[in-house]
Amino acid sequence: MILLVVALLFATVTFAHAEPGDAAATDEYAEGEGEAATDAAVTGAAAEGAGETDKYAKPPKLTAKSAILIDAKTGSVLYEKKADAKHSPASCTKIVTALLAIENLGPDAIVTVAPEAYGVEGSSVGLVPDEEIRAEDLFYAALLESGNDAATALAIGVDGSVEKFADRMNERVAQLGLSNSHFKNPHGLDDPEHYTTARDLAFIARDAMQNENFRKYVSTYEYVMPKTNLQPKRILHNSNRLLYEEGRVVNVYGEEVKIKYPDTTGIKTGYTSKSGNCLVSGVNRDGMELISVILKSQGMDQYADTMNLLEYGLHNFKEVTYMKKGESMFERPVPNAGENHVNLVLADDLMATVNNHDSAAYQVDGEITGETTGGGLMAPIKAGDVLGTAWVKNAEGLTLSTVDIVAANSIEPTIAAGDAEAVGDDGVGALSLVLRVVGLVCLIAVLIVVLTVIKNAVKRRRRRRNRMYGAKLNNSVDPREVRRIKNLNKTNRRRR
Repeated sequence: MILLVVALLFATVTFAHAEPGDAAATDEYAEGEGEAATDAAVTGAAAEGAGETDKYAKPPKLTAKSAILIDAKTGSVLYEKKADAKHSPASCTKIVTALLAIENLGPDAIVTVAPEAYGVEGSSVGLVPDEEIRAEDLFYAALLESGNDAATALAIGVDGSVEKFADRMNERVAQLGLSNSHFKNPHGLDDPEHYTTARDLAFIARDAMQNENFRKYVSTYEYVMPKTNLQPKRILHNSNRLLYEEGRVVNVYGEEVKIKYPDTTGIKTGYTSKSGNCLVSGVNRDGMELISVILKSQGMDQYADTMNLLEYGLHNFKEVTYMKKGESMFERPVPNAGENHVNLVLADDLMATVNNHDSAAYQVDGEITGETTGGGLMAPIKAGDVLGTAWVKNAEGLTLSTVDIVAANSIEPTIAAGDAEAVGDDGVGALSLVLRVVGLVCLIAVLIVVLTVIKNAVKRRRRRRNRMYGAKLNNSVDPREVRRIKNLNKTNRRRR
């Protein structure tokens, strides 16, 4: 058997921390609006009892109803609090709206403002019907000023109607494998059928931040929107205080700090009376890129909660690369290609985000999903074909990260597949052939023994019958007559 055993790797992790009592996520629509916060009421109150040197070791107490912190590179969940509870996302909806518009409209595309986009309730940049405006100006308007009219204009510009665009939004989140979100509009105004979760929103933001234009827009504080055919120029400012607020402070792990946050990547704010304050935020510092989501918060707590979460992640976690892209994971025989073997390598770096304070062991392993029942892979195989999955698991067996395993080399068949013995790296085919031959020999031997026993039994019965007949004959006939008959029989046999 050819096995590539990857040694246990020792590192550190606390994966997907959840606050006590948060195991059962509750739906906002069942909770009602008036529920009092169960967490500490002090803005950004840090974990109690931590010493000065390790004050960041414990996760902070949050006032938000739902929250999550993830690593943007690996997708590892570093902290969560009721992350699967459904809430209205308010204008954080525009993350999906802007991303889809960016993907489907060029920055210089001209969008004519539809009547439906005029006078939309809530925040606005003052668009008017028939105004002709560059798509990129609408991207800034939707993401910085959170214009509901801009979001509506983009939706209609892409799909012709809000309803069709909402279908596109739902298709996108389904493609991301997210099942706890449903969107009815592009702007985020309250609707019973418009909801998401902290977890879904974090991975939606992770998807959006892979688009360089989106990253540029959400990290911009000020933008001058040029004049249009119907309007003079407008100056837009980002509603995200992490980008600019130096006049107010919040408590972050026991220290009063300005809200303007170093190395923030921005992202998106949101608010309605139903949703409360919502904030999706990011930071990129010392090679670590994190995304946090705060839902249903109050006042400046959204910034305090966000900064406490980001500081917790930056001080306690690190990214570890266990195997590099292109490294060999397995080698497998190809039965219908002679002596050829396929080299199976990683399609990307195998990384995981681990906690500095945990000494748990991590295991790297994988499986080949394209193998036949006999254990082999059959040609033709093309370089780049996905043939399995590699993973990193923690001491509890929880999968932290996965990467595709692909063929490094192409292999063509040299013999017909029907003539090839599907022999895997453990010799299963050869062993099966030996067992079949041994079984056949044993069967023949048993048949020979049985036939011999039957033949001998028949002979014994025949001799016994002859002896009995002879005894009877000798007892009932004159001996001289018996001799006469025997001599007669001998004479007859000679004549024959």
